[in-house]
Amino acid sequence: MALEFTDANFKTEVLDSDKLAVIDFWAEW
Repeated sequence: MALEFTDANFKTEVLDSDKLAVIDFWAEW
């Protein structure tokens, strides 16, 4: 499942979660 994280939801969805997360950071430079 792919989710989009923002500054607004990163803490609650990733840091405060009791589940593991695999994160692929990507930027269009």
